[in-house]
Amino acid sequence: MLAISAENAGKRSHHLITERGTTMRGDRGLIVRAVVLLAWASVVAGCAAQDVTAPTETGKRELLKWSDFEYLGAFSAPRRVSTRQYGDRYGYSKDTMCWNPKGDPAGEKDGFPGSIMIPGHDGLVGEFSVVPPKTLTDEHKQKDGTYDTRKLPAGKQLGKFTDPTSGKKNVFPKRAENWRGMWWDGDLLHMSWSLWYHVDSEVKNYPHKMAAKRKPDGTWQTVIEPYSMKIRPHRCAGYITTAPKWWADKHLGGRRFLTGFNVAQGTGASNCGPGLYAYDPKKPDDAITLMEFPHSKATRDEMWRPCDAWRGVVFIDTGAKYAVMFCGRKSLGEVYYGVGRPGDASGSKGYHCDPYRPEVRLYDPEALLKVLKGELKPHQPRPAETGDLTKLWFQPDRAFLTAGIGYDPVNRLVYIAQLRGDRDSNRYEALPAIHVWRIR
Repeated sequence: MLAISAENAGKRSHHLITERGTTMRGDRGLIVRAVVLLAWASVVAGCAAQDVTAPTETGKRELLKWSDFEYLGAFSAPRRVSTRQYGDRYGYSKDTMCWNPKGDPAGEKDGFPGSIMIPGHDGLVGEFSVVPPKTLTDEHKQKDGTYDTRKLPAGKQLGKFTDPTSGKKNVFPKRAENWRGMWWDGDLLHMSWSLWYHVDSEVKNYPHKMAAKRKPDGTWQTVIEPYSMKIRPHRCAGYITTAPKWWADKHLGGRRFLTGFNVAQGTGASNCGPGLYAYDPKKPDDAITLMEFPHSKATRDEMWRPCDAWRGVVFIDTGAKYAVMFCGRKSLGEVYYGVGRPGDASGSKGYHCDPYRPEVRLYDPEALLKVLKGELKPHQPRPAETGDLTKLWFQPDRAFLTAGIGYDPVNRLVYIAQLRGDRDSNRYEALPAIHVWRIR
């Protein structure tokens, strides 16, 4: 964002110097303006050259608010992707995603760099370019009141679908493993997965995280072998992000990685809220608890229902403001267990809590520090602010499923995937739509 400003400032100053030709030589005012703009361009360029991806501690931060986020629109996953050609497809994608800062290096310089990675229909991970988003307006409305998502721009497919775990996440051949978290840190892709559902004692703990590096030929090399933590997988085998290094060094003993898990269940194995734990992938047994919501009335998240689903987290630090941000789905109705009733968002057997609201939550990092100091219990932090995404999420999928958060710290862009958001492009297998915000 700063680099673009520097370029524009430079062009503007060059224009002031060259316009009107020799006539400008006698225009002292224009010369002064040009010099000022050139100086400003050099200052801005200098700022852009700094490591803005990793703010350091320079003073007290204000709390980031939902009003600081400007909605830019959305774009779709590639629409013409076949299993035969690419190894998988995006219809019914899995519920995690990440932003790859080094993806699509040959892409257009449009202010939206990188790529989106998301597991496809059969579980292999696909990757597509980030493109400038588009906001759908009333002119794109259809007769049923929904928006024609075929009008959304689509990302470009980048290579074939692959398995970054090289098959290592398939630890139980007779059980269904599910993608739960992905996050790039340097050259490593950190991943997590879980069993879909289990109550068996023999799987109380199992390897559910690892890290791999992509080789030039597109294959993957395991750098950190699959590992588990001394926390139930159904509480920590989900979303992954990293805290700012300065904050982790100061408060977490260098544990930069944050993780957690919330899944619909009735056995009490998972968090009844967006749990959060700090850890070091090289020392996973030394994890510490920042938020945890055990299955009891006294320790559940406020207004918790078993259909709540928190799918992504990111620790945003702009240098002036910060917050821990979650995305997911909040259940609003009465709890019902069984086969879906007429009017329910899902017809499958399980918990139903219709209606639902797609939501983001902003937590104050100071509240997490109070947990570490013993001033708050791990189940007591509450969101400082929430954001309702209902009007932005494309209908008619009323389940409002999200698939994690991607964050571009240089351009201050936030990406949240809506599963099955681009339904109009494929009536049988709806594609994910990627919604985009810029932090003001």
